[in-house]
Amino acid sequence: MDNVTITKEEYIRLKIGEMTLIRLEHGGVDNWEWYGESLNPDGELSFDEMEESIRKEIKGDENER
Repeated sequence: MDNVTITKEEYIRLKIGEMTLIRLEHGGVDNWEWYGESLNPDGELSFDEMEESIRKEIKGDENER
């Protein structure tokens, strides 16, 4: 597995974001009426497309192996 170097501030931001998401999902936010629509708004990339794009951007050609 390759390593990525980020600043401590970015790492803190990511960890706080992760904890926020975990707590919201534990609290049932994924059952809200507009949850799916929020992840996949009309006219924008779907969540899955966004995830794939991010993975390709970070990993480059590695995905094609």
